[in-house]
Amino acid sequence: MPITTDTDLKVIALCMSDDGVPQTVGDRMRIADELVGGLLKNNVKPRAFRAGMVDG
Repeated sequence: MPITTDTDLKVIALCMSDDGVPQTVGDRMRIADELVGGLLKNNVKPRAFRAGMVDG
């Protein structure tokens, strides 16, 4: 994520993992929480990213 830090770049995050498309809402929310937490931890401003759910 260093490329997005301190820039005006936009980030699109898909709520899926290395295991593929999550099967439950709970799994999707867990992944979304990890994604958002990682972006915030790396100083990516909330207005710079969007998270989307992938419908399997």
